Amino acid sequence: MKKNSFYLLFFFWNMTSAQQPGFDKVKFQAEKLYMIARGTKSKQGIISKNFNSADTNITHIGLAYYELPTRKLKIYNISTEKKLKNALVVESIEEFVSPKDIFYLGIWECSLKKSQFLKVKKVLSGYERRLITFDYDFDLQNADSSLYCSEFCWNILNSVSTGQFSYKPKTKLVTNSFFKNVIGRDTLTYVPVDFFMSFSGFRKMKENKTK
Repeated sequence: MKKNSFYLLFFFWNMTSAQQPGFDKVKFQAEKLYMIARGTKSKQGIISKNFNSADTNITHIGLAYYELPTRKLKIYNISTEKKLKNALVVESIEEFVSPKDIFYLGIWECSLKKSQFLKVKKVLSGYERRLITFDYDFDLQNADSSLYCSEFCWNILNSVSTGQFSYKPKTKLVTNSFFKNVIGRDTLTYVPVDFFMSFSGFRKMKENKTK
């Protein structure tokens, strides 16, 4: 096995919390960027079926890279799962797939120039020193201190190259009364969790889905 890569076994839990046998081998490499996506049953009806561009499985995403010399994947994501003061969490793959109602995991790889990759690491490191709250208003104008998962990933990619990762946020008329009450307005301009699929630079490595 090369020093800059490793094979990782990952697993899922279904809604009854019974461990699933769906193991697969995924090869990660240093100096590459990864988008890690999961889908949970509790959020599928709220997020993916109402706000995603095309994919109906993904409800949450994070950006990751394989860290040397620890040989571990570091997944940066904005989450409220752990109910911490800081919504920015840095997790291992095991922590990322820990929700008991997870039914989907997808992994995409993106090759960057070395200078771009180093910039991503620097930007992510800078975020680790900041206090980020979860953006329950889903407002793209308050990105300095309040973010949601796909908005965070979009901002990181834009810090590398606005041309290579150009994406125009979607605007949607909100007709559901529950969503209207949450965001306090009739229209929503947002970044869907599957936005990165429009970038040719991301290559799907693996995905698993339980019943």
